[in-house]
Amino acid sequence: TNFFMIILALWSASSLSFSLSRLTTYTLSNGKYRFNFFTERLKAIPLAMLSIIVVALALIVYVYGEVIALKIFHSKYMLTFLSTIRTPMLAVFFCITILSNYYLLPRIRVPIPAVFPGAVVATFGIMIVTWAYSQFTITSTNQNILYGAFSNIVALMLWFYLTSWVLCIGMMFNKSWDIHRSE
Repeated sequence: TNFFMIILALWSASSLSFSLSRLTTYTLSNGKYRFNFFTERLKAIPLAMLSIIVVALALIVYVYGEVIALKIFHSKYMLTFLSTIRTPMLAVFFCITILSNYYLLPRIRVPIPAVFPGAVVATFGIMIVTWAYSQFTITSTNQNILYGAFSNIVALMLWFYLTSWVLCIGMMFNKSWDIHRSE
């Protein structure tokens, strides 16, 4: 049953990549879009898996980077250096992941420079949404134990929702950028 649950989880996790694939193909083809459900969904699964792994590793480095650096390097200077570059490194990981999604998901091939501006916009948007979520979780820990836990679940769902909107806005920014650049 574990194998079945892993397949089911990957199928569910690929829904954002699948939606991005449909949105990007529809946007880049100016509405002339032929939809093939299974082909696009199967294409979205490995990219969703790769995105989850990259984002998870980036968040682990971001959250536990100081502890890992202190155990590995035993140096306060390296700890200071890593805490300084932690946020830019997270932004670079997010940008690479978003750029690979914007480049690999659509059925229409576009050059990487055409999708890079939207990836940068989406990266800044995700960083802002993540910062707002972290501020909420910091302040909600001082609230009632029971309701604080429920509010964190709702806030996490809101974070997922806003992150998916930011990714869609980034792709729309790419199309708008392309239209205004060609004029």
